[in-house]
Formats: sequence, structure tokens, C-alpha cells
Amino acid sequence: MLQNYYLPCLNGWRAISIILVMLFHGTWFYLSPEGVIPSPRLWEILQKGSYGVSIFFSISGFLITSRVLKEIETHGNFNAKEFYIKRFFRIIPPYFFYILVISTLSLFGTATITVDEILSSLSFLRIYLVENEGWYTGHFWSLCVEEHFYIILGFVFMLIRLKRIPLLLFASLVAILVWRSLSYRYKDQIDLDQVIRFTRALSQMDYMIWGCLYALLNSKLQNFYKKASGLQWPIIIITSIMILFEFRGKSSILPFMVATSIYFTVICPQSFTLKLLENKLVYFIGKISYSLYLWQQLFFTKPGAEFSQNFGLQNSWFSIVPIFSLAYFSYQYIEEPTIRVGRKWIKEKV
Repeated sequence: MLQNYYLPCLNGWRAISIILVMLFHGTWFYLSPEGVIPSPRLWEILQKGSYGVSIFFSISGFLITSRVLKEIETHGNFNAKEFYIKRFFRIIPPYFFYILVISTLSLFGTATITVDEILSSLSFLRIYLVENEGWYTGHFWSLCVEEHFYIILGFVFMLIRLKRIPLLLFASLVAILVWRSLSYRYKDQIDLDQVIRFTRALSQMDYMIWGCLYALLNSKLQNFYKKASGLQWPIIIITSIMILFEFRGKSSILPFMVATSIYFTVICPQSFTLKLLENKLVYFIGKISYSLYLWQQLFFTKPGAEFSQNFGLQNSWFSIVPIFSLAYFSYQYIEEPTIRVGRKWIKEKV
């Protein structure tokens, strides 16, 4: 079993991802146009924190594919059953625990959550809810996209020869580009998201695909990138600037740039990179980033979504305390134990 397979810097990137998301959500209540002290210019910048989720998608694509390739290299084959069991025990228990908590809160009238939200979240169909945009399950759109990607990726490794997978992924990128172009061209004539709802996931899927491609092509690319290691920070800086500004073609170029930035730091980490992305605090935030992502939604809200009586626990500097406390609890007593259960299950059953 590849239980301790680790790639340096990825926890640092996870930390960056969740910090961006928390900055975005944590200021929504105050600085958005409908907020307490609206600040359009500052809010325009802080909204870019939503790209934290995009960064996480790219990390996920690279890491999961790297682990699958390592497994194939070690055992000679891809074990689909083991792959899906690992994903289940890694993601589902903390996710369902959060849903249990918010469902309980809704029973007591503390939070407004509909049955449709709960059912669509439990079935990983939350992204397809068009009319209902409830806050406390709104962030589950990303888990919906990620779970669907894992399901597809497992089938790809089962059914397609390894050397042909990069070609399939490149073809998928072309298909996404064509879809985006058609969506942009005909957006005034027809709302394509309403006509074909399942294609909403395409808005983020290419971040994962580029991560997968870098993992699959690593043996061919790593020597080049190591020789070009001096470009690491210029690429990261350019990517950061691209996140801040809007321009035509951004949605197609940025996924490649994000994946390139991550790949650079993993394949040829420089001393400064390691100090920045691997220090103890950043590493810790990265380790609990999944639970942080789940629980921040309960305490950082948009105007109108807050509890009627929240005792100062929502939308304040003090919100950080319950967010990190619950995230650490979730990581320590749900994430890690259930991951161990999954490994034990695999050892005994697979």
C-alpha cells in the first residue's frame, strides 16, 4: 500500500487555496455591494479568492494521478476497487458529518436549509440545483465536480491504455475550449447552462485535467522544468497577476498556468519555496484544509444568510476560532480515523 506517498509543497498549495477561499467568504458579509460597509474596489479583488477552489482542483488532479501511476509502477496494475474505497473514506465521512450538523441546525430553525439542498448534497448533485442557491450547502458544488471527476478518472484508467490517456485528456481540453467558445458566442441567444445542466462542471474540469497531464507526462517534462527552474517564481507571479485581472481567453489559459506553477514547485522545489510552502503553520493549514473548507461556510456568510442569534460566532474576527476548532476536530477525529479504516478495509478485503 502506498499509504505514505507524499509530494512536497502540495500541502502549502492547499493552504494557499483555503486561505484565498476564506478571505473571499470572510469579507462577503461586510464588503460586498449588499454588505454592511460595501467597498466595490476592494470587493472586486477579494472575489478572486474564489480561484482558491480552482487551485485545489489542479492539486487534486496532479496528486491523485501521481498516486495512481505510483501504484501501477509498484503493483503492475490499477486497482479500481481500491481507488474508489480510498476516495470514499477520504471524502465522505467529514462531508456527511457537516451535512448532519447543518441538518440538525435547520430542524431547530437556526439555519435555513431545504430538503432539496440536503438530498442533492448527499447524492453529489448539488451543482445542478439552478433555482435553489442556499448558502450553507452552496460550497458543495466543488465537491460535486471533484467526485464526478474521480469517477470518470477511475474508468479512464480501467478502460484505456496508459499511453493513450494523455491524448484523451488533450482531446477533452479541446472539447471544453469549443464548449466555452460556443457558450460565449451564443450566451445572449440561449442560456446553455439551463439547457444542458451537466456541462456546468466543465467550468472547472480543465484545472484537474492539466494537473493530470503534468503527472502523466512527468517523466518527459521533469528534465526540462528542472533546467528551467529559474522560471518558477516568474511563472507564479504571472499566474497571480492573471488571477487578479480579467481578459479574453483567461478561462482557458489560467488552468494551464496554475498547474504549471504547482508542477514547478513540486518537481524542483527551491529553498525559498520549501520555506514558504513547507513551514509548520502552512503545512498544518494545508493538512486540515478540507475540513476548513467544509466548516468555514457555517461561520462566514453573505448578508441575509446569517443566524438570527449567532452570539458573535458568525462574520467576525472571532469566527476563526470555531472554524479552526471544528476543522481540527473533524480532521483529528473523523478524517484521519476513517482514512485508517479505509486502509484496513483495503488490506483485508481487496
